[in-house]
Amino acid sequence: MIRRTPVARGITAVLVIANLCLLVIYLSGWTNPSGQNNKKTVVQPPSLVKEPLEITIEHRGQSIKSNEEFDGDADWLRNLKLKINNRSEKAITYVVLDLTFPETATAENGRVGLHQIRLGASPDLPLGGAQFYLAPGASKEISLDSEYPDMRKLIESRIPVDRITKIVIRLETALFDDGIKWFAGSLYRRNPNRNDPHKWIPLTANP
Repeated sequence: MIRRTPVARGITAVLVIANLCLLVIYLSGWTNPSGQNNKKTVVQPPSLVKEPLEITIEHRGQSIKSNEEFDGDADWLRNLKLKINNRSEKAITYVVLDLTFPETATAENGRVGLHQIRLGASPDLPLGGAQFYLAPGASKEISLDSEYPDMRKLIESRIPVDRITKIVIRLETALFDDGIKWFAGSLYRRNPNRNDPHKWIPLTANP
């Protein structure tokens, strides 16, 4: 009969525990070989003022709440859909949405990657986009599938796209059909002085 000393039994126990740890690591890598985090988040920063557009988000037909985690695969960004609803009392002819990716900020480049969605013709550019008109109470759905190639190019200039787990969506600009512009929470009108470098001047009160 082979008798094991306490030292030998201790070594055996350590080896068994080490093998179990390796097995857990192996199985974890097998179930998620890329190490990708399947929990995703869409953030809509709260606003201190009532915004003219309400933005709702869906992922594969499921409604997504701000800051609420949900399961998403490697193509989760292209499977997002935005729905904008005009909750103002005036028609909107131009919209800019900011989409930012906090995880793209790196030690080499601390600026967060920004992708913008523009709907309509910009009042500040001679060659704007297609005409856009959103009546009060009307809504429009925007699929990010068509935006994905540009978003991916932006993201992968910093980090691999599969490392993105969060996107921040906010309204930047909305232009009303009466020429008043909503920008970052404030209202502006066109500056009548064409020699003034400031093209827009703030309104003293909401119209």
